[in-house]
Amino acid sequence: MNPDEQLSRIRDHLDGLLDGERAREVERLIAQRPHLAALARRQRALLHAAYPVPPAPPDIPARAWARHRARPALALLRYAAAFAAGVVVTLVLLRPTAAAPSEPAPEPQPFVFENLVLR
Repeated sequence: MNPDEQLSRIRDHLDGLLDGERAREVERLIAQRPHLAALARRQRALLHAAYPVPPAPPDIPARAWARHRARPALALLRYAAAFAAGVVVTLVLLRPTAAAPSEPAPEPQPFVFENLVLR
């Protein structure tokens, strides 16, 4: 494996893109070669510096459920308001328009066959 492929595999490993066997292969390669271990540390540091993501608090699901349970009426009110707004918009868009008064349609004229020849 050439150095570019090694770097590419290490980056894929750090991004979590490799499956189990390939990830273990890259980990063995990093463990065997100190310069690749240093490269992996630098890549990991760059990754964390570029995309700093703080760890999520472990109680987020519990807080979300507690908040949801505390205000069920508010959630129901939101759904009802959204439904009512949809009904109002639909009624406004589909309301029948008043026809403008117009003059009556002209009487139909009888059709005359002037040059009709029957054989």
